[in-house]
Amino acid sequence: MSRALILLCVMLFALIRPAMGRTFDSAYSRFDYERCETVASPEPGVVDMRRCPGHATIAVIWTAEPDSSEVTFNADGAADALGLGSFYEAGDTVEWRLRKRAGDVATIAAIVRYAYGPAVGRLDYSSLVVYRIEPSGRSCVMGMVDGARPNAHAEARQLADRWGLDFVCGVSPRR
Repeated sequence: MSRALILLCVMLFALIRPAMGRTFDSAYSRFDYERCETVASPEPGVVDMRRCPGHATIAVIWTAEPDSSEVTFNADGAADALGLGSFYEAGDTVEWRLRKRAGDVATIAAIVRYAYGPAVGRLDYSSLVVYRIEPSGRSCVMGMVDGARPNAHAEARQLADRWGLDFVCGVSPRR
């Protein structure tokens, strides 16, 4: 066997090995945020906050301001800057990425579609925001995928599955 072929095999095994023994799946939650439990707001009358039951024991925290709305997860969810501009809105569906291994199921990530644009009435663009859900319950933005791409959902799932287990909130760079 040539050295190049051996090197190629070793590289392929290194890429495949982290996923061996694991399978990934999705679960979905849909929300009418206005019907979720109201929680204390940092600015009553300006910022509306709701706590919705998510997947397993994970809570979805919806925060609505006059020009935007976003979600975080659990009480330890970081309010990361999304980088979508001033006008954006979180979608009402969360796709939970689950890792299954040897009878154990763990939620590793959440994917939420955001609409955004130049003004409140003109949210003409979308992005899929991938959140890391750490075993401790802490969450943060792990990466984003342009929602207009033909395979945006598949790319977001791949990002969650490939990097989710090793991504550390506050340490790892966004993907």
